[in-house]
Amino acid sequence: MRKYTLSEVDRMEGHDFEYFCAELLEVNGYEKAEVTPGSGDQGIDVIAEKDGIRYGIQCKHNLHGI
Repeated sequence: MRKYTLSEVDRMEGHDFEYFCAELLEVNGYEKAEVTPGSGDQGIDVIAEKDGIRYGIQCKHNLHGI
């Protein structure tokens, strides 16, 4: 995973931010971190697994000040 500055993260569009979050999860030991398609996902942005437990994760990105 490449390193991002805080400014780069702040400027990310929603879907790009979700992929960034999935990468962060994988770097931190989660397996199979996958971004959901976007519609009909019940608000879940990433599905990831760790130690045999599946997690539904909602990514929040603050765009204020941009």
